[in-house]
Amino acid sequence: MATLRPPTKTTTGNGNGHHRNGGPAEIDLAGWPKKRLSIFPLMLDFGLVLIGFGLIIVRPLMNETGGYAVAALGGALVVIAALGWLREARADYKRLKD
Repeated sequence: MATLRPPTKTTTGNGNGHHRNGGPAEIDLAGWPKKRLSIFPLMLDFGLVLIGFGLIIVRPLMNETGGYAVAALGGALVVIAALGWLREARADYKRLKD
C-alpha cells in the first residue's frame, strides 16, 4: 500500500504565478498578517438595497416621504460602510511589511 505525502511547496516559477509546466505556483503565506472578515461589504450592499427598495417599492406604493426616508437611511448606511471599509483597508495596508 502506498503512503501519501503532502505536496512540496515551491516558489519557483516564470514570474506570472505559474510554474514552467503551466500549473499554479504555491505561495508561502507564513509571513503575511492574518486577514479578519469584514462586515462593511455586507453593510454597503444592504444600504444599496435599501436605497433601491425605498425609491422603487416604498415611494410609489405607500407614500413619497416614507420612500425617501428609507432611501436616506440606505444612503447613510452606504456612507458609513464605505468609510469603515476604507479605514479598514488603510489599516491593513499600514500593517504590510515593506
